[in-house]
Amino acid sequence: MRLVRRCHSEQNDPFTANIYERIMLDDFKYRFPLYDSSKKIDEENHVEWLALMQHYGAPTRLIDFTSSIFVALHFALDGSYDKDSVIWAINASSG
Repeated sequence: MRLVRRCHSEQNDPFTANIYERIMLDDFKYRFPLYDSSKKIDEENHVEWLALMQHYGAPTRLIDFTSSIFVALHFALDGSYDKDSVIWAINASSG
């Protein structure tokens, strides 16, 4: 949605975001073997493809998780020095 807002401020709907995601996903799947032909990913596993895209810096709808506060700080502050940032913490030991 952030990418859609940046490119098309007048269109802020999930349908447009889905179109952008589909185009980026198809483009990534097509080009990925040029960079890493050793990984074999199921063509229909969209979540795994989105995670791989996110790993390489593509904007996705997935949320980043890390167990390192320093990694979380880096990604929360990277490129957003003039904006508010936030880090959410989850207590994994409570059950």
